Amino acid sequence: MSHAVIASGNPDTVPALQAPEGQVSNLDNPYSLKNYIYGTAAVTMALSTLAVFLRVYVKVRVLHRAQIEEYILILSLIAFYFFSAFMIYAVHLGQGTHQWNVSVSNFQAVVKWANIIEIVYCPTILGAKVAMLLQLKRIFLGATRGKLYWLHEVLLWTNIPCYLAIMFSFAFGCVPREKLWNPELPGRCISVNGLLIGSSVLNVVSDVTILLLPLVVIIRLQLPARSKMILAAVFGTGILGCVASIFRLVYGILLTQTHDFTYGIAPIGLWALGEICASILSGAIPMLPGFVKFVRDRNASSKGDGSSGNGYNASSSRRAKKSRNTNANNTESATKIITLPGDNDGKGMQDHYYEMGAMDDASVSVSALIDHDRSGEREREREAGDGIMRTVHIRTEYVKA
Repeated sequence: MSHAVIASGNPDTVPALQAPEGQVSNLDNPYSLKNYIYGTAAVTMALSTLAVFLRVYVKVRVLHRAQIEEYILILSLIAFYFFSAFMIYAVHLGQGTHQWNVSVSNFQAVVKWANIIEIVYCPTILGAKVAMLLQLKRIFLGATRGKLYWLHEVLLWTNIPCYLAIMFSFAFGCVPREKLWNPELPGRCISVNGLLIGSSVLNVVSDVTILLLPLVVIIRLQLPARSKMILAAVFGTGILGCVASIFRLVYGILLTQTHDFTYGIAPIGLWALGEICASILSGAIPMLPGFVKFVRDRNASSKGDGSSGNGYNASSSRRAKKSRNTNANNTESATKIITLPGDNDGKGMQDHYYEMGAMDDASVSVSALIDHDRSGEREREREAGDGIMRTVHIRTEYVKA
């Protein structure tokens, strides 16, 4: 990072960096990336808000069971609003503008707010990832204690202290803190560029690992190839976060090779917006097909009984009540795995029912993603004993890692 040191002159009218050859400083109406940043912030905030609303609606309205990850995700979304607002304000000060077109006073303000943005970024992305990891644990791992379970635990409990450590490093990287944007003050600072690259490397590693975790489990399930592909596509949306974190790392490295800080820091913020949004979407997209099924079933039920009320007829209510009673007898919690007695095949494997979060006929589960409407195919899969069941559970044969 390059800091402008001005011996004399008005900091409001003096450029923070000497213009390169062939360029002239323009403090009044310079070229800026602000439109890209404004547009990206608007789109990512809208998508994230919709995703959190969808997930909370499904868990509260459909499943009648909000869990800790929903509360964490809501807090992460609120932090994302602050993160985006701070970025927009930093753009107003000169972030995304070439430094020779930014005054010294605005440059110092950009440095200050860029640091605040990085501080807010850490708990924001951490909350989104923790919520996603807890959801993956409930869906795929349950109470098992295999290698994948411990991989999940290591991933969860290393992300938390690492992101908190990086957050405090940004907050207390300079003593006194003012030295961060006013290097002429006496004191000491750690490398801000090193922190940016360190946080970016952590993002890449955690994003890739979180992406692979459900895919490894899906591969090990005894399901038809088509079912595996659909589930992999749903839970593979984390690849968007991987792409964003990789580009954030690339631009973080490029920032160390330029003196144009105000312009070079903008792409890092852009990809951070995309990464946070992708993490939130990854936790909500698995709920989307079931949400559609819930709405479709309600509409069908409403048309079937001709009522304009809540969309449920007496038969649906009886089925829902019966399903809830069955679930209450068979499961103690969303994470419990039920082993079917007598289903041991003699090879050390047993059939399990993995609850996917559905509570009644009208609610949602990942099993709704696999819709075997072709009767012949459905019968063959039932005879074979595998495939996604059209109930509130997934029936699989799972080999412990």
